[in-house]
Amino acid sequence: MNTILIAMTFVSFLLTMGIRYGVQALVTTLLGDGSPARERRLTLNPARHLAALGTSVAFALSFPVGPYVPAGLGWGRPIRADATRLSIGPNPGTILIALAGIVTNFVLGIVIAVGLGFVSFTTADAQHIMSCVNLTGGPLQSCLQVWQPGWALRLEQFGFIFAGTNILIGLLNIIPLYPLDGYSILFALLPERAAINYRNSQATQEMILFAVLLILPLFLFFAGLQQFSPVYLLQTLSLKIMSFFTYFEPFAENL
Repeated sequence: MNTILIAMTFVSFLLTMGIRYGVQALVTTLLGDGSPARERRLTLNPARHLAALGTSVAFALSFPVGPYVPAGLGWGRPIRADATRLSIGPNPGTILIALAGIVTNFVLGIVIAVGLGFVSFTTADAQHIMSCVNLTGGPLQSCLQVWQPGWALRLEQFGFIFAGTNILIGLLNIIPLYPLDGYSILFALLPERAAINYRNSQATQEMILFAVLLILPLFLFFAGLQQFSPVYLLQTLSLKIMSFFTYFEPFAENL
């Protein structure tokens, strides 16, 4: 078991939580609601933003199980804004705060991916890299260290995982289930009565999210249907988004 990879994955999740909810708290404050400051959430400190269930899921998914690659996939506590104080109106303000988290994740992940691709192709010999692609673990690292020292390789590996985690979290938050941003967006768009009924099912929605990300993938793994796992599908989509902006395929299967 690669403990360094597990640690990198979970730390990436923690940092992502601090950044995304810190940005949402700032946007909420700029829109006129001081609730985040009063709740001490106007900070990048992940500890202020973590949710017990979402963090537990992220910790569990940081461990590889069978063919599953570790994924820093989970959620934190949503920023609770007083919608009546938002300067652009309750519904537009709620949507803007939710979009701020999603956009932050995508922008951060893509910028890091582009940067890593640029560094890789300005410091490495592409032909030598391709000779390493069929290796794993220690042999892979030894092969890559010919052109890159160990500490730099680890730093690049962490950057890759951190970028992927941000895109994963961004994709996850499009889903309209509490406490994800997609829930807030849909809640703001629904008619009043439907919105109230939707809000009353928050606890059920969070348990559904827990089951989809943790229980269902294990069931599919034991059933031999792991390619249909929601986590696997999100990881695949995340990698394709990263690969659209840079070239990661030689490394992704071995990290």
